Amino acid sequence: MMNNVPPPPQSGIPEFAQAQGTIPLSYVVHRLVEKSYGDLLSLSESLHTKSDEERKKRLVEYLEGARERFIRLLVLVKWAHQLPNLANASKIIDFLNQQDFYIRDAADNLCHMHGRLYNARMPVYDIPTAVDVITTGTY
Repeated sequence: MMNNVPPPPQSGIPEFAQAQGTIPLSYVVHRLVEKSYGDLLSLSESLHTKSDEERKKRLVEYLEGARERFIRLLVLVKWAHQLPNLANASKIIDFLNQQDFYIRDAADNLCHMHGRLYNARMPVYDIPTAVDVITTGTY
């Protein structure tokens, strides 16, 4: 039985996944199966010297833990099935955030432009006095 022991699971995340910031679902499934299989092998080796009651207790503890891990995996798989919808929603949110940035930037630039254009105004001419000078010839 010792000859069939799998090699210990790799430590760490694959390099390609680290570069993307994601972990492939197949890698998670593989690691979970490896861990469960390794735990089951070590449990089977340690149960030879235990009493019948202790064997049952340890086996139930292992099965409850494995069941919980596989239920979590099932939830993860169902969530991953919805990933295309989440990716589209994420793209829409990114687009809207970008548009919000553009609108805020345009409003800020308009506000700054208003302050800079204050000195570029044409002076307000005194039209009534100018008409009076043209018509009467005196000031």
